[in-house]
Amino acid sequence: MYFFFFFKQKTAYEMLRSLVGSEMCIRDRVGEGQKVLEIGTCRGHGAIKMAEAGGRVLAVDKFEHYLEDAIQIWRTKQPSAGTIEFRCVDPINNPDRLAELQTDSDGTVSPFDVVFFDINGTRELETVLELLRDVLQVLNPPLTVIKSKRLFDVL
Repeated sequence: MYFFFFFKQKTAYEMLRSLVGSEMCIRDRVGEGQKVLEIGTCRGHGAIKMAEAGGRVLAVDKFEHYLEDAIQIWRTKQPSAGTIEFRCVDPINNPDRLAELQTDSDGTVSPFDVVFFDINGTRELETVLELLRDVLQVLNPPLTVIKSKRLFDVL
């Protein structure tokens, strides 16, 4: 069984005034010890929220400079509840690398409890659906959260 959450991206102004849909979902769905994959972490704000909720987070992005920023931000936070591992991976253009993401830094292979897509809320719908298909086939997570304005608009 799969549970999906779709929501559109809010503007920066709206984000400052209230919790963004993705942050509400993190607050309500990520718990202590859950293994979470965030695809498209950018500067790590979502990953940090998930770690603060107690998650064991693997945050991936295709841009090394974003990951460097995310690591610096994470070092200033360091909540005691969760952990984050950052990796430079592009699962959109390299879906064959999805399976290796389940291998923890200690070599243990374990499934994800939650996969969170934060791959730019305006990315083309076809790209989002292709990645969703690949994630479901390879990782088979019990919960998938997708931030996509285009997907939200067609539902």
